[in-house]
Amino acid sequence: MVGMISRIADNALHLSITDQVAVRAYIRNLLIFPFPDPNQAEDAIRVLKDGLQVTLSQLPYLAGTLGPADPQAGKIPLSYTDDIPDISTLFDYSVGKDSLKWIQENWPNYEELREAGMPPSMFPGKTFAPRSLRNLDGMESTIAEGKATFNGFAVPVMGTQAFFIPGGLVLSIYVHHSVVDGTGLSVFYKRFSENVRLRRSGQALRPEDHSTPRRQVDTRTSTPRLGHPAPACPPYTTRKFDYAKTLAPDTKCSGKLFIIRAARIRDFRDSLTGSVKTNTKLTVFNVLAALVWIHVTRARAPHLKGYEETNAGIAVDVRRKLKPALDKEYMGNMAIYTKATLPIEDFVAEERVTNTTLIPVIQSINTSISNVDNEWVKDHLSFFSTVPKFDDVSLGLHFSFGTDLFITSWMNFGAEHEWDIPGTTSRKPEFIRKPHSAEDGGVLIMPRRYEEDAPYEVLIQLANEDMARLLNEVGGLTEWADKVV
Repeated sequence: MVGMISRIADNALHLSITDQVAVRAYIRNLLIFPFPDPNQAEDAIRVLKDGLQVTLSQLPYLAGTLGPADPQAGKIPLSYTDDIPDISTLFDYSVGKDSLKWIQENWPNYEELREAGMPPSMFPGKTFAPRSLRNLDGMESTIAEGKATFNGFAVPVMGTQAFFIPGGLVLSIYVHHSVVDGTGLSVFYKRFSENVRLRRSGQALRPEDHSTPRRQVDTRTSTPRLGHPAPACPPYTTRKFDYAKTLAPDTKCSGKLFIIRAARIRDFRDSLTGSVKTNTKLTVFNVLAALVWIHVTRARAPHLKGYEETNAGIAVDVRRKLKPALDKEYMGNMAIYTKATLPIEDFVAEERVTNTTLIPVIQSINTSISNVDNEWVKDHLSFFSTVPKFDDVSLGLHFSFGTDLFITSWMNFGAEHEWDIPGTTSRKPEFIRKPHSAEDGGVLIMPRRYEEDAPYEVLIQLANEDMARLLNEVGGLTEWADKVV
């Protein structure tokens, strides 16, 4: 089934080539607020619903439908209407024991969860997936996790639900990655939160032109040279990508959040300035990514014997890399993966990690990101535009039970927007979490508040046996963290 508003779609949003090759799955976020007085739940729901109504009148394609895909080219269409009279199928809510008895009877209160650091394991997708996105045809799971096939099926662009837990509000927002990337989602949050904060209601006066900016992305390809195909662009591949797994496919996995004090990571970065030779300014991300890559590889080392190299796929927002740059609030997909590669032996040579191991890894990460410039982006756009089928494009990384990992940073979006929802005692979400799921090889740096002392939160998902080694390594990542949850 497709949980959509029943109406005839009269518009189509053009999806750019980068939209078409993005992973065909939902970006899943939980915005978590303190909410001590349940008597204000109805006011909160009314304001959220009104705010979403206005936001969708500004961005009506988010209330649209994706798919089915063209079987020849693998291209996904997006259809929508400017008229959004009712958003009840896009915004749901759960209040009180009758609607979510299990949460009310079994959930710790908000203060306990806050004290524990809002553990990701307490926010599983099976509980917090929006009701409108459950049991969709063509999805890999019944709770909107994994990929959508679009093989004869269509799915909603987004779904939202407000969950009231004891002492708290969890705003669950799922938006399909074929339509937005992390920056685009942050722009949506900016508009949604502003409309909630200002208590707006009704419809926007003029719908914007949403397709032209995405069509313009398609014109940014590099000029083809006569007789030369579009350049290969690793880590992307169009071939069927199979590889021998280093662990059994049914190996149990877990996710842990490493909470690292901002001052510690900044001070360490500053201490390296004279030692590290980088093409561009040394960043906190360079250091965090290097620490994670090193210690995850060391944790996996017992089953990497016989393998020579490890790769880190790193998502780079290329809006400002293009010349001329795209608008910083361009909402379509412009996060493209680059890749850093190093010998595994370099990661495990020392009994305990020192700067001797760390500095070359930082330099490799910085170089891979620094190489992303206008021509690099245009070459990738050319590669994407010439693939036989869009849905054949994938990341050629051995990240699941393999040698590699992929690293995505959300640290600069989502957490700074003020909502001022009735009943909350914080104008901004106190925590942002990804619904908990068990996977291997994914690293996500979570959204971070702009306060100077706000910590960095790094979500790492690994096989249980590797996670145990990661947590127990002497001089390892745990010793960098103030808390692991």
